[in-house]
Amino acid sequence: MSCLHLLSTLLLFAPDNGASLVYQGRTLFERPMDFASYLPILRTCAQIDRIGVALCGKKSAYIKTNSEWIFNEIARHYPAHTQVTDFANIDDEIFKNHGFAMRVSLASILIRICNNTAKKFQRSGVGRNMVRYHP
Repeated sequence: MSCLHLLSTLLLFAPDNGASLVYQGRTLFERPMDFASYLPILRTCAQIDRIGVALCGKKSAYIKTNSEWIFNEIARHYPAHTQVTDFANIDDEIFKNHGFAMRVSLASILIRICNNTAKKFQRSGVGRNMVRYHP
């Protein structure tokens, strides 16, 4: 029995930030993401230049970017990866999303997501007193 095989029988694996748990080859827990929960992030990222987004599923990581360099940077973290031009036709359970920006700060991306969420709440009448953040 190889050392790697022995470890795989002893360890509990929690891939994708704990979205699933695997022990001795058996899946004990899975919590895939609902499409509606990451759609606002995808919409915001689509408005930003020089960004790549990966949706990490059970079968593959699905990477959307126009940059070969960004694609390669994301792909090196996922043994199974596929480049896509649209996330709508993915037939997989998604457990995590991952963004990679070139020369764009994480803070500016988060600010855009917060502002877009605030606008959505303001239109619905829920968040009339929400403060807008500016980069």
